[in-house]
Amino acid sequence: RAALDQRYEKLRAARVATARDALSRQPPDYAALLAAYQGLIGDQDRVVRELFGADAATKLRAAELRARAMVASVLAAFTKGAVPPW
Repeated sequence: RAALDQRYEKLRAARVATARDALSRQPPDYAALLAAYQGLIGDQDRVVRELFGADAATKLRAAELRARAMVASVLAAFTKGAVPPW
């Protein structure tokens, strides 16, 4: 677990910085935010695959499927202009 945290943290920090930048724009750049989120997921899957093998990466993706899909679908809706009035 320590190896995962060590390798993933730098990648995660870069993606979070990109996401924060996208949200700080006026109007927010939801396409860039979605891309950062997709990159975050890809980074996590890649690091798990490299450290623990393809089976572990597949199990991670299966376990996280609903949460990942929900976040991605919300971000995609914002990207398409379906921004709620709040």
